[in-house]
Amino acid sequence: MGSILIDRKAVLEEILSIEDQIRTERTNPTYLNVKRNLSRLEDRVFGSTTVSVQSLDDPSKMVNIKYRSPKMKETVTLYRERQTEFDAKIDKLKVRNASLRRELFE
Repeated sequence: MGSILIDRKAVLEEILSIEDQIRTERTNPTYLNVKRNLSRLEDRVFGSTTVSVQSLDDPSKMVNIKYRSPKMKETVTLYRERQTEFDAKIDKLKVRNASLRRELFE
């Protein structure tokens, strides 16, 4: 009986740790900047013919990109790839968390 409680405690601690990792990833400044800049690039409907976003290589630099230019398409692709990397990490953590929860509450 004692080993079952220890196992459940370890599983619960791991669940809490994973939830903390998910929270950390979602509030990561780089991830938030990627989401914000991708939104600025994709949601452009009207206004100026250029948009300013942070460079992916050097976040301290701002890059001016012409709307609907090849460079803009390339930049959107790079931002999507970076966002996909973050989303994949978060999804992997969520899957692990769900499997631990099932294991804990069976």
